[in-house]
Amino acid sequence: MKLNFKLLPLIFIVFFLFSSCKKEEFPYDLTQNDGIVGKWINIGNYDPYDSYDEKWSEVSLKCTEELEFSDDNSYIKRGFEDRKVYCFGKYSQSKPDTVLLDVNCQTNPIETRIGELTETILIMEYQGRHGIVRRKYRAIK
Repeated sequence: MKLNFKLLPLIFIVFFLFSSCKKEEFPYDLTQNDGIVGKWINIGNYDPYDSYDEKWSEVSLKCTEELEFSDDNSYIKRGFEDRKVYCFGKYSQSKPDTVLLDVNCQTNPIETRIGELTETILIMEYQGRHGIVRRKYRAIK
């Protein structure tokens, strides 16, 4: 049986497509936080400006961010891949559903609303260009 060399590129492409389609592994241990204090990883975004169909979009692990709220009211925001600290400062809660972030990466404090807070999920909301932007976070260790 002769091997048809014209089919080799097609076989290679099919093999490459199927071998690169594995789901990203979630490298964090999940936990439950008590209130806002703890570490959170961004798992979804809802932005009316970016999403014409107005649905939640999943965040790739390469593009996600990690938030950390401490008991001493310190706040840290890190990138996922490089673990670099992008923002740090203080946070306060004047109301149960509002967080005020006074951080080095913004000239003025940022006020965000807590849309949902459970032991495992945190949804933070703020006014965007075309409506309310929502960021969904999952509690991590």
